[in-house]
Amino acid sequence: MLVHVTRQWDLGVYLRAADLLHSGLNPYLADFRAQDESALPVLYPPGTLWLLTPLTWLPRDVVPWGWLAAKGAVSVWLLRAW
Repeated sequence: MLVHVTRQWDLGVYLRAADLLHSGLNPYLADFRAQDESALPVLYPPGTLWLLTPLTWLPRDVVPWGWLAAKGAVSVWLLRAW
């Protein structure tokens, strides 16, 4: 099965919000739907935006693969812990 990693909606929300945060704008007040009708609003705590800000420094074509790998690793860890 081929995974289309660029369609990870959660990652897109994080990256857009972190970009706005670094630009000095409030990501919680931004209207993402003006750019993309399928865009979701930011509902995550501010601390997570600061933690995930380094992802915005990486090339955008690399980030989805790393995000997918991190989610897979956490899933495996949770299954083993369970």
